[in-house]
Amino acid sequence: MDVPQRDLPRLRRRLLRWYDAHRRDLPWRRQPRNAYLQWLAEIMLQQTQVATAVPYFNKFIERFPDVHRLAAAPLEDVLHAWAGLGYYARARNLHRTARIVDARGGHFPDNAADLEDLPGIGKYTARALASIAYDRPVAAVDGNVRRVLARLHGVTGDLSRGPASHRIWALAEQLMPRRRCGDFNQAMMELGATVCTPQRPGCHRCPWAKLCCEKRRGVQHRIPQGGRRTRPNPGTLVVAGVEHRRSLLLRRRPPQGPPAATARADRGHWVERGVTASSSRRSRSTTVGSPSTSSAVVPSRPCTQSCSCSVVPNSAPVTWAGPS
Repeated sequence: MDVPQRDLPRLRRRLLRWYDAHRRDLPWRRQPRNAYLQWLAEIMLQQTQVATAVPYFNKFIERFPDVHRLAAAPLEDVLHAWAGLGYYARARNLHRTARIVDARGGHFPDNAADLEDLPGIGKYTARALASIAYDRPVAAVDGNVRRVLARLHGVTGDLSRGPASHRIWALAEQLMPRRRCGDFNQAMMELGATVCTPQRPGCHRCPWAKLCCEKRRGVQHRIPQGGRRTRPNPGTLVVAGVEHRRSLLLRRRPPQGPPAATARADRGHWVERGVTASSSRRSRSTTVGSPSTSSAVVPSRPCTQSCSCSVVPNSAPVTWAGPS
């Protein structure tokens, strides 16, 4: 049961008034037309909550205040500044995109189609950036927006794919105003993040409560169905350390595979259900695992390289709930 077409202008006005009065003061919102800041914020907010991202954002722009500084920096410096946010592929794609944009004179594309061609930018991020930085009238649908629109229009089913997903995107495009497009997209995200939450939605604070289909039916507390999450495939990792003259032996991981481009103890391998061992002549150590992702090295007897290598005493296996 959709909201009638005649009510769409009223929905737009109410939401923008609510946003003007209640939006959070976030650092990237202070310069909405700065495409670099909007891009950086959108990348950081992928898989990261706002409260966590804000201090990282502030420190990051102190170190890399514009796309030219970011492009000129070594990847290692970018990864170091990103440390703690996780999902390091985001940082590598950030660096790649910065170099592409810098080569074009520092100007980001001003439309969603061209933005989506850049590394690490998908449909949602491209549309969010195009609408916020350039006021393009394109809808940006994230998890918060899906939930808001599903409740408003009474959409059921899997909102992440198939007919329900297509309907949500169509409804978002239908609601999009011709002006203040970026504010409107951010307002819907803000509504989902602070009022129309998954648990205990604050309908008494919602500017759309009187027009909400789920509210009228008394089922607003029902959580709209999202996509099925991939079940983790647990495995066991034995962690050890190799120390030499107060230095720890680490090696950079390859750029692909979890967790890519981060440091690891030398010559180890990820193991899924079970352990296989092989000998390393150079370090006279035993490695565990299969040839997928690297993890640790476990010396099988004292090192003969005239150093003070040591294994972490009584080290317990570490369980990784990684994807299959």
